Amino acid sequence: MRVNRVRYLLIFLILASTISCKQERILVLSDPVFDLFASEQIFFYPVRKSIFFLTQGFIPEFLEYSSTEEYKDSVQVKLDSGQYGGIVTTYFNYHSFSLPENMKAVLIGGSKDIRYPGFSQIVSTDLEALRHLSSYLHSKWQEEGLIPLVVLWEEPGLNELTKEALLYSWKEEERHIMTDNWISFSASDGDRQNRLEAFFQKYDLDSQEYIVFGGAPLLFSEFFDALPRDEHLSLILTIPDNPVLPEGTKGIISPDYKNLIKESVRALKMDFQDDIREIENIFIKK
Repeated sequence: MRVNRVRYLLIFLILASTISCKQERILVLSDPVFDLFASEQIFFYPVRKSIFFLTQGFIPEFLEYSSTEEYKDSVQVKLDSGQYGGIVTTYFNYHSFSLPENMKAVLIGGSKDIRYPGFSQIVSTDLEALRHLSSYLHSKWQEEGLIPLVVLWEEPGLNELTKEALLYSWKEEERHIMTDNWISFSASDGDRQNRLEAFFQKYDLDSQEYIVFGGAPLLFSEFFDALPRDEHLSLILTIPDNPVLPEGTKGIISPDYKNLIKESVRALKMDFQDDIREIENIFIKK
């Protein structure tokens, strides 16, 4: 017991000696799913994240994401209080906050084709990861007969690049296996319930015939909540853009979490605005 106390004291003293005397308070809008998967990849991730901010001269205050208006209002009150020098948030945490003048702001996620004024934006590059995913989907079809269902949200210019990358490992004569099962949703398709009913009339996901890939954050409030939570259903989803992650996930496309935090701190210290930084993705088989 005494050894543990000495160890913790040494850790505290080392941490205290490395923290800059001049600390700046920042607001960090955390996402529980993002932190969950980061924790699976990085030992003691939440603690190490806090320590990293502290050793770089920032005192982070973490707020866990909520979709309520009360959450949005509470964040705005904190932003207007004058107590914070910066904010770090994720794509689906972004609620069109009104930022005080000259506040440093970092946004993790989103698309490099969509700009958020006032934010230094960190986005993950998906195409190489999607090519690896193409190989994985192809092998699952060859070895287990699983048909890939690729669920897309209509975004101009994005789907064609996604489809091209996902077809990477498929021979010309095989590509119909993929293209016959592109599934696209958009806000103009009518009522959400009608979209879901049409989908489940076409695909019986209680069978073991399908593997599902979903590639856009909007799909998770729109679609994946309705998926069966059966262990046999293979799901491949993207992080950090997705706020809901169903059970039974077999694989994810995961960004380099350490680099995301590192780039966030770098953006805060350099005080860049309206710039975009790209972080490479990796494909993880779970």
